[in-house]
Amino acid sequence: MKKVFFMLSIIALAACTGCCDQTKQENRVNPLLEKWTTPYEVPPFDKIQPSDYIPAFEQGIKERNEELNVIENVSNPTFENVIRAYDRCGSTLDKVSGVFFCLSETDTTPEIDSISGVVRNMLTLHNNEVTFNEKLFSNIKAVYDKRHELNLAPDEVRVTEKIYNDFTRYGANLPTDKKEALKEVNLKLSSACLKFGQNVLSDSKDFKMIIDNEADLKGLPETVKEMAAQTAKESGEEGKWIFTADKPSWIPFLQYAENRNLREKLYKGWYMRGDNNNAFDAKELINEIVNLRVQKAKLLGFNNFAEYRIDINMAKTPEAVMNFLNEVWEVALPAATKERN
Repeated sequence: MKKVFFMLSIIALAACTGCCDQTKQENRVNPLLEKWTTPYEVPPFDKIQPSDYIPAFEQGIKERNEELNVIENVSNPTFENVIRAYDRCGSTLDKVSGVFFCLSETDTTPEIDSISGVVRNMLTLHNNEVTFNEKLFSNIKAVYDKRHELNLAPDEVRVTEKIYNDFTRYGANLPTDKKEALKEVNLKLSSACLKFGQNVLSDSKDFKMIIDNEADLKGLPETVKEMAAQTAKESGEEGKWIFTADKPSWIPFLQYAENRNLREKLYKGWYMRGDNNNAFDAKELINEIVNLRVQKAKLLGFNNFAEYRIDINMAKTPEAVMNFLNEVWEVALPAATKERN
């Protein structure tokens, strides 16, 4: 009887503990949504948990939608209530995005990869809704059309033109059928680009050049050797040196190491990321991305993606870019040949 009572007590205690933990978690404030009191308002990474990101993005999107709803329903569109309001909306979403993408694109984990897929899809859907919001675009266009009559400062005219041109560039002026097609292409592109980035990052992490002969380190500064030794120790290879595809590791090796064969090996380890016919191979993804970009460009009225991408830059056309590169090539080639010899 005592044994039964003891077991029931343990079960009850465990249940209470679980309830307390759940309540504590439910009452926990999401640090991504708090005002940061850290020096220079640096994100409090020590408090942020992976489970915080999706709720924070949901809240950020919710707040931005509320702000956009006000802008799209103004009865008398002006620079202040449309352009300036649009430019300033979405502060929470910007804040959360800044933290998450800095992390996910530099130090990812399987859990963060999984969250990235959800987040990218959320943001693509949200951006599609914003771009193709006819009432919102109508108000932006109303201010744009009379921008030279509103006594705006030059920077205000510029931001008005920038926001309007961004909307048209992303497809706001397209007919309905093309808008629907572009939405689908945007979703597929988001997914493919996310997977491509994850593959390249995973391949980068997978590559290690292990050196066990100190003579092969000739030419390297002591600080570089110490860093490589620490990397080896953390990888269970104490007494050796490990160089990786991370820039702080491979750049100084290529710059200072005298061993040409090892420089080549490390360089190939970096530029062959995603092209090693392994689980992280990205060649099919590249083909998919290229085809989707062609579809997107043609939906937006361009012959190819290069034309679309360059259109807003100083060069304006791919031909102008190639002409510039050829001019640089003519000057650079003799200098490069001289250095090689």
